[in-house]
Amino acid sequence: MVLELVAMELKVWVDGIQRVVCGVSEQTTCQEVVIALAQAIGQTGRFVLVQRLREKERQLLPQECPVGAQATCGQFANDVQFVLRRTGPSLSGRPSSDNCPPPERCPVRASLPPKPSAIPGREPRKALTFNLRCPKLVPSPSIPEPAALVGPIPDGFADLQDLELRIQRNTEELGHEAFWEQELQREQAREREGQARLQAL
Repeated sequence: MVLELVAMELKVWVDGIQRVVCGVSEQTTCQEVVIALAQAIGQTGRFVLVQRLREKERQLLPQECPVGAQATCGQFANDVQFVLRRTGPSLSGRPSSDNCPPPERCPVRASLPPKPSAIPGREPRKALTFNLRCPKLVPSPSIPEPAALVGPIPDGFADLQDLELRIQRNTEELGHEAFWEQELQREQAREREGQARLQAL
């Protein structure tokens, strides 16, 4: 029996604009979606994909599959929104000063794979479509961002990058742990209410 992967579209909100990523399957990871969108809008930095359902938000892990995460919401799957959120500057591209202004948004957008006939500057607020049907974007799954280093790297810089990556991963794991801890507390509270009602009967 041969299972065929069906390519789908994933709608992601980027800076208040809804964008469509094509060629997404159940095997597509959040990291691939984030890299495709970040490269397409021409920005570097650290980004995360956030799943929003009504008032609740959950940051997805890089190796999580957004299609699978949406499917777990059952009947509310159509209400799920995905948001690309910038969490900080790239590890390589910016000085440590916080006084630097963020890069300006440019109306010219790049798409993946690059297409020769795009008209820049016309209707910059229009949602764009990106295609993920291309060779693996990142050979190593441990790189959480599409930023590339330019020029020689000082000896201690690689260690600094590694430490920042660990801090980011730890922060993400703590965020997920806190989320599931809250869910557990809510579930326990519901269970206590149910037991109290049963005893009252």
